[in-house]
Amino acid sequence: GGWATLGFRPLRRLPPVTFFVGPDGRRCHLGAGSNPHRRRLPPALQAEASEAEGEGGDALVERRLARRGYFPVSDAGAERHLLVLAPPAPPAPQSAHRARYRL
Repeated sequence: GGWATLGFRPLRRLPPVTFFVGPDGRRCHLGAGSNPHRRRLPPALQAEASEAEGEGGDALVERRLARRGYFPVSDAGAERHLLVLAPPAPPAPQSAHRARYRL
């Protein structure tokens, strides 16, 4: 069922991740991940979060960031899919006799 009925095949299941919504209402991520296009927390907050993580773990990080207007949101994970298309049809054979004029 689901996406498979439309021709999609699962590629990879991604685990849940926590991100933060900043004072501007935009999503940003803590730490460096494999996606360079993701918006990160400002460097000063990154440093503060790293320090807090060493002192008291995730709960302390979340409290400190909330004081700065960054609130945690946890997603449910994701599953990436690929749409499998039929291979292109081979070209039709060309006639040995070509029309001289086209109408």
